[in-house]
Amino acid sequence: MSTTYKFGGVVEDRMPMYGDPTVRMRAVDDIVRVLRDLSGTKKNKEVPGVGHVTAMLADKLTRVALNPMIEDHWDDIIGYGSIGKALTHRVVAAQPSSAPVKPEGGEG
Repeated sequence: MSTTYKFGGVVEDRMPMYGDPTVRMRAVDDIVRVLRDLSGTKKNKEVPGVGHVTAMLADKLTRVALNPMIEDHWDDIIGYGSIGKALTHRVVAAQPSSAPVKPEGGEG
């Protein structure tokens, strides 16, 4: 059974590219839930805004999975990655120089 969505034409215009929005949004919710489970570490909580960045990356990745030929999706992923990097740099810059940041599990 097909459901018709009426949201000012926005959803209908994008259905050919992305399919049923409720299916993709459930997938985004599932990915965000997994990411939140993984990000319960102290390190992740030290970077304000990183949760939102990872949620937006999940959203963009589902769009890529449905249609990798749309260049804007890749640009958005690069953009959100840059935002995440900038947020992390702010935290690192605010740390005393005597406390270098080392990758978890790494030797750096």
